Amino acid sequence: MFGVLRTQDLQPARHAMVSFRPMPLARLEALGSFQAQPAVLQGKADARGEFRIPCPQSPGLLTAWTENGLAAMAAPVHPGDPVRLELVPSAQVRAPEGEPTTFWLSVRGNDAFGWHWRAEANVLVLASGEHEAWTLRDGIAHWQRLRLLPGETVMLPASREGRRVVGDGTYRIVVADWPDVELLGARAGAVVLCGEAAEAPLAPWWPDGRITPMGTDTAGVTVRTRRVEVRDGADQPVAGATVWLTTERADATHRVAAKVQTDAAGTASVPVSSDLADTWLVVEAEGCAPRAQALPAATEQVRVRVEPPVARAIHVLRPDGSPAAGTDLRVLDASLATASAIRVTTDLRGWAHVPLAPAAAVVAAVDARYACEGLVLGPAEVQAELQLTAGQRLRGRAVLADDQPAAGAVVTLRDPGGRLLPRERTARADAGGWFEFTGLPGGRQLVLFAQQQRGGRTWSGKLVRAVADEGTWTIELRDEDPVLPGHGK
Repeated sequence: MFGVLRTQDLQPARHAMVSFRPMPLARLEALGSFQAQPAVLQGKADARGEFRIPCPQSPGLLTAWTENGLAAMAAPVHPGDPVRLELVPSAQVRAPEGEPTTFWLSVRGNDAFGWHWRAEANVLVLASGEHEAWTLRDGIAHWQRLRLLPGETVMLPASREGRRVVGDGTYRIVVADWPDVELLGARAGAVVLCGEAAEAPLAPWWPDGRITPMGTDTAGVTVRTRRVEVRDGADQPVAGATVWLTTERADATHRVAAKVQTDAAGTASVPVSSDLADTWLVVEAEGCAPRAQALPAATEQVRVRVEPPVARAIHVLRPDGSPAAGTDLRVLDASLATASAIRVTTDLRGWAHVPLAPAAAVVAAVDARYACEGLVLGPAEVQAELQLTAGQRLRGRAVLADDQPAAGAVVTLRDPGGRLLPRERTARADAGGWFEFTGLPGGRQLVLFAQQQRGGRTWSGKLVRAVADEGTWTIELRDEDPVLPGHGK
């Protein structure tokens, strides 16, 4: 992988350090990055601000930083693609002196994939932007959404302001009024972050939380234990299988709610609380293809059957017929259930090898550069070709109320029908306010959102029913922050 690092004044970011966290080669979307992660790749820029690291086989999160306090992050970065990052003054998150702190940080990439990683330090240096973090200090857990400005320092409060986790059992910590924020505490003091709190309101610290052993009823919430049996194709029990409980959000993404393993008899007890809806079981077992199955609300016992995978080879070609290296593919089973979605990336020759159950599957490209209508694989089909197309372009201009260009505004494109992949695409307006999206389907009504920070205030705009290749679209930004009584702008 080759990249160029520059500072805000376009000077080379000399001798900057580079870290690349790849995604798993084939991963279940419903589990986010809770699956085993490949090794982190490290590198260093030269005096020209250029760096080279071994080319990874999958996209990932790229972080760059310098000793004099500059940093940048980008996700997803695809293998084989040249990278250009602008490093800005980094922000710092500081823990109180004398309190060793463990951070679980979450960053959502422009492909909606949640990136998590763990760090132990009293001072954490981050690129500016929005982060979400659980911290654990002396057995006390906190959650905070961090909106960090360049050069800003955020001081974490002392541990006594948090909630203490006691005992060595497995605990479920749910932030009051924010059901998408969860922390699962495993035995021996290990803690795993669950949920990205994407819709949680901005607040310094969560005020009241539920910290209860898994399977314990709380006020207004009942917990029922479901018995899950995992069997193979010969109807034999599968011991040591991992059973994940996920719940589907309104945007068709998933949040992990529990994780258990089957015993020698191939069974596991999964605690399911009444505040969870649209629940799914995702089962991983050695030597078998992953399996996703809906969890019926009224069923006390569920049987999940797993089978050895069939290696499917998919060759992806760009519009010009060349191999589409580093292209993300999304593979669903015939039911099109989002819990079954597997993400895999093509290699340098444009091939992707996906271990799937011997059943029909649907394959689509998740690449903002191209359009793709998808491909259906038959149960016995082991090799197929997926042809990408250039698609349509959507060009527009972000302006202020006086028709001045909103230079630097971030413009987000979404499909209200939920059929576009990636689900969300972003572009930054240039000096003239112009922006462009490519690889779009024709004739489909899309929604544009624009946002920008101006003078410490938030300006935003929205445009509905924008259609690709139908002229130029203008989106106007207005000051959305309220004016308080007795205060001017």
